[in-house]
Amino acid sequence: MKKDRNPKKPNLGGNVLIITIILCLSGLLMCLSTTSTNYFTKNYVSPYRDFFEQLFFLIIGFILINIIIKLPSNTIKVSALPIFIFSIFLLVIVLIPPFFVSGIINEAGEVTKRWLNTPFGFTIQPSEIAKLSTILFLASYFSMINKKIKIKHVFISLILIAIPAFLIFEEPNFSASILLLIIGFFSMIIGGVSFFHLFIFIAPSLAVIYLILLKNQRLLLRVKSLFNVYSDPANSGYQLFQSFIAIARGGVFGKGFMKSSQKFYLLPESHSDFVFSVIAEEFGFFGAMVTIFLFLSLFFFIIKIALSSKDHFDVILVGGIGAHIFIQAMMHVGVTLGIIPPTGIPLPFISTGGSALVVNLIEIGLVCNVARRISKKDAK
Repeated sequence: MKKDRNPKKPNLGGNVLIITIILCLSGLLMCLSTTSTNYFTKNYVSPYRDFFEQLFFLIIGFILINIIIKLPSNTIKVSALPIFIFSIFLLVIVLIPPFFVSGIINEAGEVTKRWLNTPFGFTIQPSEIAKLSTILFLASYFSMINKKIKIKHVFISLILIAIPAFLIFEEPNFSASILLLIIGFFSMIIGGVSFFHLFIFIAPSLAVIYLILLKNQRLLLRVKSLFNVYSDPANSGYQLFQSFIAIARGGVFGKGFMKSSQKFYLLPESHSDFVFSVIAEEFGFFGAMVTIFLFLSLFFFIIKIALSSKDHFDVILVGGIGAHIFIQAMMHVGVTLGIIPPTGIPLPFISTGGSALVVNLIEIGLVCNVARRISKKDAK
């Protein structure tokens, strides 16, 4: 009996798609649960308005996945610089009236300029596009250097990461700018930058971030809220206190779908920034652990795809995307559990928001594109 010389390898791209579909369907359920309350609290015409809007962006995202999977590798590489420049352009114009969505004020009374008006009736969040464009551009840049990285290359790449991070900070969106920096640093490490070279620049960067925190009362308040949850539950600790109540009420198996009480008036941004708290309340500890397990599994398969590729560009691109999705998910969970200060970071695929969902699905399309090309090479 002859042995099979070409044993069937696991379909890593298929695994990534299956987990993504499960997360997106979970996101639709949570969108329905958390936004249907607007029918009662904000006098919406229909309790399904946001649900159908999220479904529309989900369909757009999967159409883009089908297109991106079939793109040649060279097309993706060539598009990296134009996409990065375009994302910088969007970050600039979103700071200029009347392009940004007006009337949104944060807790410090500052006008937030995070969403860009479009003539099509929906808004775009440029910071979401900037995260992906930064990963794409760094993958292109470091693959072009071809592992011959010098200190000047590290400096140039850090400047290029700092530009979108600074523009996002000016929105103001401190949490998204920090996340972009973290994603950039991870992409640089995957690209071959030594820890020594990175440390030379990270140390002063951390000092600058610390000084910004000291001088910004809004950011200081968020840091202090982490330690004032029980001493000041009605003011600085309000968000986390309500999140803790939601999680505690869920118990082991939860109160049941649509049965969260915290999402009514009490838990701020329950559809986005604190959606994990509602998951814990409605589906309990079990549902929360399943959600975390899904993100861990997705990260595992994405990294396996990155490690299976022999193309330096693909390794950085897929590794950077894996780091983005996983770190953002864990930051979101960390906020709801009171491990890190409230940051306003959505949970990928699950939090309501068209721009974030479409960008995350484009990232999955790019990962599956690499997985498809790897499978083709293995089949030869």
